Amino acid sequence: MNSKNIGIDFFVMQTTSSRDNFPAIFNRILNCPLPRRHLEIKGYPLIVTALSFNSGEKCFEGDITKIRLNDLPPRSKTDGTEALLNFDSDEGLGEKSAFLFYPASQLLVFQRNRHAVSPSLFCDYIRLAGGSAGTLSVDPIMKSEAMVKLLRIKPKKFMIALKGDLANLVFSDEETSIRDALHAKDMFGAPAISLGFSVGHLKTELKKPIIEKFIRWARKQKHTGVEISKLELCGESPDNAHDLLNFIEEIVRDEQTVQFSARTLGFDMRRDALYSSARYKQEAIKRSLNIESL
Repeated sequence: MNSKNIGIDFFVMQTTSSRDNFPAIFNRILNCPLPRRHLEIKGYPLIVTALSFNSGEKCFEGDITKIRLNDLPPRSKTDGTEALLNFDSDEGLGEKSAFLFYPASQLLVFQRNRHAVSPSLFCDYIRLAGGSAGTLSVDPIMKSEAMVKLLRIKPKKFMIALKGDLANLVFSDEETSIRDALHAKDMFGAPAISLGFSVGHLKTELKKPIIEKFIRWARKQKHTGVEISKLELCGESPDNAHDLLNFIEEIVRDEQTVQFSARTLGFDMRRDALYSSARYKQEAIKRSLNIESL
């Protein structure tokens, strides 16, 4: 018997268009013949399989696969011999992530797999395959305790550190000054950059709405090839004590251990792990989103 730990993340899926209807988007994909679901996005062949609507759970469930066509590993034996994998030109290794989507709350439960599809790439696929009128994005769900603390804290210092492919950063007009600061890293040839905003010893506070907006923006960049290594807010609590919020750690996530006997962990077992996780975390999710049911 084999065992594997499956990482699970929770997001709220959003759209920029008021004309979008999430059940209609997913149903268009569901009604599309399987061969026509294949799309190549950003150079990756993607396809959604095992898609269905679970009427009991009131959610869509499915599996999204990134097909690895090139740079394939060899087939190896324990005696040290190796051979090439004999695939047709349209075949490759399938890197999979199971998902659940609850239309009523727009909750996305997503299997974490660093070799497979990122949440942002998943949004791109759903938008194109489902005919979305707007741009889709996902926001990680912050723990309700952190949200309460954020409301109460008097922000004094905000720190962020980024590294990775910073050329992928996506800005709106409101973040122009941040964009200029990040582009300045090229002057120094730096692969990473750290920014800090502080009021020092003054009795004033940083602008909390701007901080909240920047946090939402920064966490989206995590799925574009940019690593957020620090996202922290220091401030004073109502009793004048010093407080620290680490927004990388303060998100709802889970890990489920799955036992399996086959060499491949099938969709049914991964999907069931997602359902178990959603039930285990549902109270935390409902508090964070201020909803009564998923």
